[in-house]
Amino acid sequence: MNVRQIKQRALAVEKTKKIVKAMQVVALTRLKKLESVALHGKVYFEAMKKIVEEMSRDLKTYHPLLQPRPEKRSVWVAVIGSDKGLCGNFNSNMFRGLEAFLERHSSASVVIVPLGKKVLRYVQKRHPDRLGMYLERIDDKELLNKFLDDLQHAVVEGFIDRKLDGFYILYSEFKGHVLGKVAELEVLPLGDVKPEGESPLLPNFIFEPDEEQVLEEVIKEYIASQVNQTLLESRAAEELSRMMAMKSATDAADKMLSALMLSYHKARQANITKEIIEIINAQGV
Repeated sequence: MNVRQIKQRALAVEKTKKIVKAMQVVALTRLKKLESVALHGKVYFEAMKKIVEEMSRDLKTYHPLLQPRPEKRSVWVAVIGSDKGLCGNFNSNMFRGLEAFLERHSSASVVIVPLGKKVLRYVQKRHPDRLGMYLERIDDKELLNKFLDDLQHAVVEGFIDRKLDGFYILYSEFKGHVLGKVAELEVLPLGDVKPEGESPLLPNFIFEPDEEQVLEEVIKEYIASQVNQTLLESRAAEELSRMMAMKSATDAADKMLSALMLSYHKARQANITKEIIEIINAQGV
């Protein structure tokens, strides 16, 4: 490349650097907000889990949603991705996690519930026969809330009617400012909240209209809190991944600029040397 071409390329790299730097700042701002929301959501989730534990302990018979299903013939899995790109390997990690999940449950009929445009496109291309309910835009709160209500109703009714034997969520763990891995959460059956042993202080619950109906409503809310919490963590992990990807792009732009400037000075010096030689040769003639 000549001096002019190098200079034009350096200007293009500089413009790109400014864009990715701005995107890095935006991602950091969103990350701080989502991190706070995710931490507060975790407190609510733990409180809901405690209520379900104590209520199920106090009941003489357990709700069907608390009963284990040793043989899982049909399962649903919600896979949380992103609506947008430029977030590093965030979505590709989720795709690998989904393929590993399908391999582990190869003996069962698996229905995939994608949340986010990127995961939806992947499932439509690779596993169209397994596609179930889906949400393309998880950043739209109104659509998201309606979808979660429909999903909660579908999985609870399906589990009670034995149309499905398990419901899982694949999401990206959020661990502060360290990229987490793809996590698998078993939502149904609720075996992890079934209490063991006797509590020293059993709460004196008064159920209205009756124990079973109240427990069912609380369990539904608990399931909704699980899905919501995994969504919050995934969104925070997405912005963290995007921020780190933009930082890597900024660093790469800096290295490219350094290399281009070195080439520019070398080419410029070569042109000056050439001109001096031509002048000397002309004077010699």
